[in-house]
Amino acid sequence: MCFAVLLFQHPEQWDQHAGHTMPAASGPDPYSLLLHHAAGAMVILLGIFTFLEKSELGRQRWVHYSWPVALMLQGTITMLFSESGQLFPFSWERWLPSHVSVQHKIFATVAIALGLIELFRRTGRLQNRAWPHVLNAMMIGAGVYLLMHQGHSTPHIHTQHLWMGAEIIAIGAVKAVTDYQGGSGWVRAYLLPALFLALGLQLALYVE
Repeated sequence: MCFAVLLFQHPEQWDQHAGHTMPAASGPDPYSLLLHHAAGAMVILLGIFTFLEKSELGRQRWVHYSWPVALMLQGTITMLFSESGQLFPFSWERWLPSHVSVQHKIFATVAIALGLIELFRRTGRLQNRAWPHVLNAMMIGAGVYLLMHQGHSTPHIHTQHLWMGAEIIAIGAVKAVTDYQGGSGWVRAYLLPALFLALGLQLALYVE
């Protein structure tokens, strides 16, 4: 669901994203903060859409498709702009300046894939009952990957990302349990949106 979500760049003590050295004394990276906060707003929207799906508005088509579309949009933004706000003229050195940036692109790919799978499920093109479990496994895997994500320059930044990874794993686990049980009780209606909200707020309030 929202894994790429966090998968925005993490300014390092030595700026690996831009491919050049940047002393830690330069302070927080405004571009990185902007991306984290924007990702937080998108995840909060995902939480709202998750809640609305179990409400009376869940019958509306725009609610039905808003969740996967928002996730694909988030993944696309991460894919294109996680390392730099400048896309053109295109440069591989700017788009993939380090091994950390490769991780960001993997995160973005997972988010886009998750959105596509969910969109095709909702349009009826993927009808096999195994697809929700594939989706949940990818979400949990993305959370575990985030726990191992390199590039955290300070213990404070590292701790924030550990919490984010744990929250993504929790989202995937809760969704897996509710999908397996086939129910739509309070866990799916309230706990799942609350986990999205917690993740989104952490991103929106992210500091370096």
